[in-house]
Amino acid sequence: MNTTIGRQPEARRAPARAASLLVTFALAVLGLTTVPASTAAAADAVPAPSLTWKISDWYNEHLSVRTFSDGAKSDTDGVVTFPDGVGTFDSGSGVTSVKYSGGVRGSFVNGGTEFYSVSIANPAVTIDGTGEGTITADVSWSVGANIGPPARVTLTTFDAEASSWTTSGGLRSLTTTPDWDGVLPAGSAAATDAGISNTSRPVDGKSFAAPFITTLNAGVKAHFYASTSANDAKKAPSAFIAQAPVPATTVTTTSATPGGGLALAVSGTGFTRTTNPGDAGVYVGLAPSGQLPDTSTFDVSGFAGANWVMPATIDETTGAFTSTINAPTAKLDPTKSYSVFTWRAHSHSTPSQNTETPVVIDFQALGLSLPTPPVVSPPAEQQAAPSKVSVKRGATKKPTTKKAGKTSVSIKAADGSTVSGGKVKVTFKSKGKPTKTKTVTVKNGKASVTVPKLAKGTWKVSVKYLGSTLFIRTATLQRGSFTVVK
Repeated sequence: MNTTIGRQPEARRAPARAASLLVTFALAVLGLTTVPASTAAAADAVPAPSLTWKISDWYNEHLSVRTFSDGAKSDTDGVVTFPDGVGTFDSGSGVTSVKYSGGVRGSFVNGGTEFYSVSIANPAVTIDGTGEGTITADVSWSVGANIGPPARVTLTTFDAEASSWTTSGGLRSLTTTPDWDGVLPAGSAAATDAGISNTSRPVDGKSFAAPFITTLNAGVKAHFYASTSANDAKKAPSAFIAQAPVPATTVTTTSATPGGGLALAVSGTGFTRTTNPGDAGVYVGLAPSGQLPDTSTFDVSGFAGANWVMPATIDETTGAFTSTINAPTAKLDPTKSYSVFTWRAHSHSTPSQNTETPVVIDFQALGLSLPTPPVVSPPAEQQAAPSKVSVKRGATKKPTTKKAGKTSVSIKAADGSTVSGGKVKVTFKSKGKPTKTKTVTVKNGKASVTVPKLAKGTWKVSVKYLGSTLFIRTATLQRGSFTVVK
């Protein structure tokens, strides 16, 4: 049996009836198009981190003819999104290293002629253990026929603490504004080396980082430092939002036999080798779901199986690793749910590497008997329910940026019986915007959902039945998308 499980921890399963549930989402008024349900692993997948940054108001307004590459894009306010971040963030120390993809080329064009341009591509956000942060990127320029080759330089600097990061949608996010005042003092050796001959500029040292100014052609340098221009305030670096991955694992069952026990393959991303002195990679272990067993000592008797992921086997760039867990059949209890946990080795000095990934175990393949669930006979009207799932069109109004909307959910078991009890989680996602969720109770196979006020844009909708004492939960079902226009 091969079973791939997503990383998100979930509550322990209650005894459940072995009948899969079919979930339908009625959103006729919202104009949704139904799409096929995805697997649990794909549904729980976390999007890649991104960096959103306007660079500066002046870069947006003056170098206003934009071209984008490798997935980068801009919104109507000129904020550029650099996608596909890869790297690590340690919540214990704040140490960060994430590199993003994509590029933007801003050009000044007049009368159909391009006079100059500045390109920024593949930015990276790094923060050291003291909170000193930098944004580096591949920078190139053109002035008329002159073209500068790409150079990897520091664009700007900033300060950040580990506590400044927030968690949302399975990612960590940092919002801050880079340094400007006093970055490059006028008349200093650094300013002279950067090619600024006027000893009164940059005014008050207001500038992007010296390496960025240095690599630019003399004809475009002044667009990135204060030069007594009326537009100096617009030249300051804009605030940015940097996202970083949260440590995550995927677990696959490679074998399950009575004699050989349970063998699991574990792969992780977003982990770090160390946080504090004396740290040495991470541990992975299989134990009953819901709570990490005691890890204050090297004793792992509370785990059905465990393994050490040594620091050298964790990729420093992506935080990726692979490992295995072998659990003897005698250490597994078929009345319990299990998860794979990770934690910092050896002394568990920080919870920054803690994860929990539920695992579905085929206890019968291991030769273990499952407890017999109680037989509950549905009432006559449920027995007569049709096996085909119907969609009740109860949506009554579409959400806007100022008003909530309404819709409904209809659920029936695969055997045709009506589902009562349990909850349905409805999720609304739009790239670059906070994820919204609603959790509602199912009564007689139905649930009414208040759709929250949403920002303008296209929103994807998914639903997931969370299970009850009689019915098992479903995988997350992608149910379509709709657009908020006002």
